[in-house]
Amino acid sequence: MAPRKRSTLGEVFQARDRYRARYARNGQTHTPGRTFTTFKLADDWLIDEQRLIDRGEWTPPADRRAALQALEAAQTAASERVDAYARRWLASRTTRTGTPLAPRTVAEYGRYLDNILAPLAALPLDGITREKVEEWWQEHDRVPTHRHHAYSFLKSVLSDAVKRGRILSNPCQVENAASISPNTPKAVRAGLVTELDASDVVAMSDAMPARHRFLVLLLAWTGIRPGEAFALRRQDVDQRTTVDGVPRVRLNVFRAVTKGPEGGPALIAGAPKTPGSVRAVLLPPHLAPDLAAHLDAHAAPGVDGLLFPSSNPARDFCTVGQVAGTAPKRRKYPTGTRFEKPTGWNAARLAVARPQLRLYDLRHWARRQWTRAGLDTASAEMLLGHELPRVLGTYAHLDLDHVWPFMVRCSELTGWTPPVAPKHTPAIISPRLLNAMTAEQLAGTLATMSDEQLAEAVPHLDAATLARVLSATVTRPGETRNG
Repeated sequence: MAPRKRSTLGEVFQARDRYRARYARNGQTHTPGRTFTTFKLADDWLIDEQRLIDRGEWTPPADRRAALQALEAAQTAASERVDAYARRWLASRTTRTGTPLAPRTVAEYGRYLDNILAPLAALPLDGITREKVEEWWQEHDRVPTHRHHAYSFLKSVLSDAVKRGRILSNPCQVENAASISPNTPKAVRAGLVTELDASDVVAMSDAMPARHRFLVLLLAWTGIRPGEAFALRRQDVDQRTTVDGVPRVRLNVFRAVTKGPEGGPALIAGAPKTPGSVRAVLLPPHLAPDLAAHLDAHAAPGVDGLLFPSSNPARDFCTVGQVAGTAPKRRKYPTGTRFEKPTGWNAARLAVARPQLRLYDLRHWARRQWTRAGLDTASAEMLLGHELPRVLGTYAHLDLDHVWPFMVRCSELTGWTPPVAPKHTPAIISPRLLNAMTAEQLAGTLATMSDEQLAEAVPHLDAATLARVLSATVTRPGETRNG
């Protein structure tokens, strides 16, 4: 005997070993979206639907199911941990030009999540609050620069979560967090650069170990980044001589030494910092002899040889640490105190009484020298490898022929003078041709010759030819010929 149906709405029917329910309302058939194990459960669902209709709370079952699924999805999304969301964001993140993030950048952000941001990264998206971010900010005041970079990354991740509706607002609202106080005030840093002159640069170069002397000159006059200099190879150097005898050296900057994607001590020669950093720069001509001497004595052999090889056999490339050397120290020994002199860049900057000068400041100094020589702003920015504003960058192109006179001017500001080209002396015309000329032609040719040329040509002229010249030449009163 079939079970007795208690509801007055719709029908319950059996399909194999399961029960289904349905009813019609407003011209549509509505179902629960699932089956039931017993007749009673299916009938109870119809009774519940009838109650909703009687109370005026009814909506189509399909709409209620969709709303419930959306709510569950939102709850699941909100419970996703910050680090999981951040890593998915990194995997799909692109630069302004549409290219994927560099492996080193992704690895660096991953280290933020694993280390300094670990307390916040372990929280669910809806569990990170403004108070927790501010508390984290205060706890890391001893590493202001590292904290600033990590905070900026976290703020970008959570801004994306806001755009996607995963959280209502961005909890990264620490006041003045976007600014960072430099260790050296900007005015002091500017003074270090503006008060430096060419003789100071030479003095710093002389105070460096021999293998790094040209590096200081290169950074100071070309403005390339240290990592770009460490990646230069012999094949990147194009040495030529202009028609007036001035050496013109072009350096092709295609690579830069950076940390590997996995971090740690491994270094690689990858793409430079930005697409605009792939460029060619010109060496002021007064440095050509220094470059030649460096290539002969210190650059690695072969076309692929590095201009600045690593002084550490365990490293593939030179590093800023190798160039920096050691700072001055006082060491205490049982026999007394010993003062250890600085080496490398530490010694070089002390040689000019500027202990706060950074190796990177030479890049600023190069920009200042170009301005003094009269180079326009757009060309200077492109020489530095900077990205120009979008409209200007679309139509601006680096023209090395335009830049070259300003590089020559930079050299002239140091007291350098271009080599004097040998004076061109016309070749002596053969005596046979001279004797074959008409009197007027011969007179005109002899008038253009120097005294030395006349002394060589006249003895070869026969008497008849000289007579024709004398008869064709009219000498005005008081007019004489020099020589």
